[in-house]
Amino acid sequence: MQRKIQILEKETHNCIAQYLINLRDSSTKQDYFAKAWANAVSEGLVETTNETDYEMKFVFR
Repeated sequence: MQRKIQILEKETHNCIAQYLINLRDSSTKQDYFAKAWANAVSEGLVETTNETDYEMKFVFR
């Protein structure tokens, strides 16, 4: 199932990244967030050690 995920800075609520993630229907919320986070890290948008500075959410629009 394809879901849209946003990664936001907690302090400013600025959107850092938005991804369309396609995983199996049995995938959990954490699976989607982990994939989105890995994408942001690989693109250099966030640092692995600063994950607590960000929040992730599903976008339904």
